[in-house]
Amino acid sequence: MERKCYIWIMNADGSNPKQITKHDGVDVHPRWSPDGKKIVFQSNRSGNRDIWIVNTDGSGLRQITNNPGPDMTPYWSPDGKKIVFSSMRNGSEGLDLWSADLNILLREHQRTPEVIKGFIDVDNGKLYYEEAGSGDIIFLIHDGAIHCEIYNHQFLEFAKNYRVIRYDRRGYGKSPEPEKEHSIIEDVNSLFKTLNIEKAAVIGMSMGGGLAIDFALEYPDKVTSLILVGAVVSGFSYSNHMYTRGGHMDPELYQHPDRLREYLFEKDPYEIYPENREAKQYVKKLIDENPHNINFDKHALNKGPWRAALGFLNEIKASTLIIAGEYDIPDVHAHAGAIEAGIPNAKRIIIKNSGHLVPVEQPEEFNKRVLEFLKDIK
Repeated sequence: MERKCYIWIMNADGSNPKQITKHDGVDVHPRWSPDGKKIVFQSNRSGNRDIWIVNTDGSGLRQITNNPGPDMTPYWSPDGKKIVFSSMRNGSEGLDLWSADLNILLREHQRTPEVIKGFIDVDNGKLYYEEAGSGDIIFLIHDGAIHCEIYNHQFLEFAKNYRVIRYDRRGYGKSPEPEKEHSIIEDVNSLFKTLNIEKAAVIGMSMGGGLAIDFALEYPDKVTSLILVGAVVSGFSYSNHMYTRGGHMDPELYQHPDRLREYLFEKDPYEIYPENREAKQYVKKLIDENPHNINFDKHALNKGPWRAALGFLNEIKASTLIIAGEYDIPDVHAHAGAIEAGIPNAKRIIIKNSGHLVPVEQPEEFNKRVLEFLKDIK
């Protein structure tokens, strides 16, 4: 039977135990940093016994040694700047003591942030999620057609400076189809609770943007800022132009997922700007691997918000950036205008040469604008 051991913390009287590490493997010999903000420990999660550190809230997991020989039993120096540990490096037949400057170790092992993956239980179901990085939190909500991999160009890039979390909504990507009535707002809240997210900058695309707005209204203290990409808002209706995609599509296709999928990602002039051929192929691959995404019957089981957001946007106090693609469908631009008018001090920008799926069509410009916004409001 595979051994597993995790790091936990609790009060000295045994109350309030909290699991800090979750990855399968054996995590042992934890020690607090002198400032009480980090924990250093030994783990075999990389396939070898190495030294790792993690923040006390479970974020910021980093591997700091990666040597063929085992590195074990780490301790902090009194000033928190060095780590001393036992090792069988350099062909040693026994354990020797080593010490290293923590900052040098971190620079030497600067690499793509480790991605933690898993499922969490929610009301009448479960959700797949991924997280990476450390620091202030960015929470990503995908659109109504593509699962969380729509943010592949952002996830690890943002994780260089932030703790970034993304998930598949019910019936998308790796998350199972819903079988009973549920609330997608409470799904987000469950993720916040389970992953120890006190507050976050929330990025939502399209329908995911509408969900981000509804969540911000329901749980205002949990949202530090909103970034709404091609977002729609509950309470603001759609035109016939939207349903027919400007007269290019028979609405009957909504009842035929396979044909709808083919239309949206091969023929529609708004979903992806036709000149962005590389993005079109990229998105087509994602949807071909997850054809169940385009089955909108799943939404019938969502309870929806208890009030339409449109009339209450002025209650949102979080700093808000609204992003729309230059060639997105007119209804989306109308929703963007309504959101900008409703949320106090909201800022709206247009990304050129993009349709609806801005993060994959113009990822460099999108990332730049988002990171600048987050830096400015901080």
